[in-house]
Amino acid sequence: MSELILPVVVLLASLVFTYFFCLRPMRRGQCTLGRQARQAGEQTPSAQAEELTRLREQVEALKTGQHQSSRL
Repeated sequence: MSELILPVVVLLASLVFTYFFCLRPMRRGQCTLGRQARQAGEQTPSAQAEELTRLREQVEALKTGQHQSSRL
């Protein structure tokens, strides 16, 4: 029985720390990691549309290149 005390205490401590330092700030909207990720990933709708157009052109170019190489 005594060999189970330490693992249980470590488990409970990890759950408490996870709640107070990760989950609780996220629920309140104060998570700095989420804020940094949002700021890094922010793009205007026009920039997103340009990126999407560029990527679609690349996909089409790859598809046509693949069809040409399969014919050879």
